[in-house]
Amino acid sequence: MRWWPVLVALGCAGEKVTDVPEADADVDADADSDADADADVDDTVLLNFPADCNIVTAIGPGTGESNHLAGVALSPPAGGWPWRADRVKIALSNEAQDVLTCDASRAHTAFVWVLEPSETRPPNDRDADQELSFGTLETDDPVRLLTGALDPPIVLSEGQKLAVAVQFAGTYPDSSCLTACNRNYTELVDFWSNAAARPYDWSYLGDFGIESNLWIFAEGEPVP
Repeated sequence: MRWWPVLVALGCAGEKVTDVPEADADVDADADSDADADADVDDTVLLNFPADCNIVTAIGPGTGESNHLAGVALSPPAGGWPWRADRVKIALSNEAQDVLTCDASRAHTAFVWVLEPSETRPPNDRDADQELSFGTLETDDPVRLLTGALDPPIVLSEGQKLAVAVQFAGTYPDSSCLTACNRNYTELVDFWSNAAARPYDWSYLGDFGIESNLWIFAEGEPVP
């Protein structure tokens, strides 16, 4: 796969990426800031990156990896189950990097699974619980945010996680790319399919030396 550490403005096509994290051009990444952010947990959003992250990277397929998938596992905060997921959001990078065009205008497909407590990665050969389709959208913005409603909403029981993966569109090097946060890395929550179709062979992004968290998240709320 291809990986580029870059700084980009966090505006995007259709809606603002900052609808989830409120990006701050003057983010202070010191320990005190991070501790304050951690203390103020928003239980209506599941994400693996700091809510104020504005240091991002682009990740996309390399030679022989066209149409592979990349995804995340999302967990409610401790004690936050049951939790209802209403929608997922996926940020595509729309700025060419090195050899990849990172064309976010293409149609994309995302897959959603419920992971049991014993599962640490998306399944290699199991039907997705839901499949989401996103049409084409021409844009000059540096980021395109895909928003997919879960129908019906998915309720996570004790210990369950929500796995969300998107399939890169296009053929290398004319391929799409994902946006990821390049700050305060959380390990073992981001994955690469190593295949364009089932059966997959999921690996952690960290296995490739990539310490960035994909900008994929879910919105919903705890269930009383």
